[in-house]
Amino acid sequence: MSPPPTGPSARGLPLAGGRRRSLLLRLVLLLLALATARPAAWAAAPHVPGIVVPGARLLYETGSATQPDFQRPGSAGVGLTRYEVLADTGQKVLLRAGSFLSDGRGGYQFGGSSFVVVDAMAIKTGSTLWIDPRVLAGFADDAQTDVQDGGWQAGGQDWQARSLTRVSGDQASRLVFDQATGLLLAQQLATGQQRPGMSDPFMKQNTSSMAWQGHRQVALPWAGGAAPAWTATVQRLVYRGQQGLVGGYGPAVGAALTHTIDITERGAGWAVGTVRVELQGQPSTQVATGTGPGGLGSWWVDPAAMAAAPTGVVDRDPTLGTTVTLERTTSPAGPVAVVREVGSAHALTWVYSLQDGALVYTAYELSSLGMKTELELVSRQ
Repeated sequence: MSPPPTGPSARGLPLAGGRRRSLLLRLVLLLLALATARPAAWAAAPHVPGIVVPGARLLYETGSATQPDFQRPGSAGVGLTRYEVLADTGQKVLLRAGSFLSDGRGGYQFGGSSFVVVDAMAIKTGSTLWIDPRVLAGFADDAQTDVQDGGWQAGGQDWQARSLTRVSGDQASRLVFDQATGLLLAQQLATGQQRPGMSDPFMKQNTSSMAWQGHRQVALPWAGGAAPAWTATVQRLVYRGQQGLVGGYGPAVGAALTHTIDITERGAGWAVGTVRVELQGQPSTQVATGTGPGGLGSWWVDPAAMAAAPTGVVDRDPTLGTTVTLERTTSPAGPVAVVREVGSAHALTWVYSLQDGALVYTAYELSSLGMKTELELVSRQ
């Protein structure tokens, strides 16, 4: 990808090198909120904007740029991040963040996903996609923090926003929230040395930003049914398969892959736990994971609802250019439903048993690179 023509702004340059910078921004905001928020707001119940409901898709333009050596060209990444609202448990909101990278042809290809839990602490400190408006109202200027109110344009819409900007040494951060709902409209982070000849504090060696693009409500036709009885007691799901290269000449080249999901908490149709990823030749890793009826790729569905759902095109995303379809067929293990999301250069597949609703197979294909990852359910404990 070519570097952007100008430096990032709050409208901005999206995220490519994300997690470490996002964590740093969250820590900065947490300290800022703890220092200035009104104490009375901390005792209130968690606040969730009206658009954040299961099935919602929140879309942000995201990106980053880095130039560690000012004498050489840097690198930059541009794309979109889609947040799927999986479930609202009453105490927390479960999200899945999917990264979609620009394919250079006006489209986007799936680049991976991560699981996000939004709890009361995250909401009250503004370290997630929204903040409690009562906490937002409690921010005030101090020696390093500039608080400004005014109009803001994002996603083709006018907002009345509050921006929080903090500049300290080699770090600058800015967050912009809708005053009424607390929804995050933009965020910016810059770290490192100032770029030569530039006075803007956000023009440093490392920059990243997010900008609100909009939201949609997706009604998956199989969502809303009853979770299968076995999901109330299952503790572990084990998937095995491979990750490698396909296509071209010669046999496929792949490395053995295992995902072990351990469930630690559950509720009506949703679950939270950890997944241990073991890829042949690599050290294993363990990260948080979860599932809920509002997102694609859930670990289970109501088999009766899936069997009754209309087949064909389920959803089209006008921004990402993706299409979701549903088909039903038979397999050696019995009848199954096949859900596929297809984009300009990727395809995600989830196969569900119509006997007990379990996710029995999943695959991710990146056609532009000839890459494919596939996993099959081998154990349920």
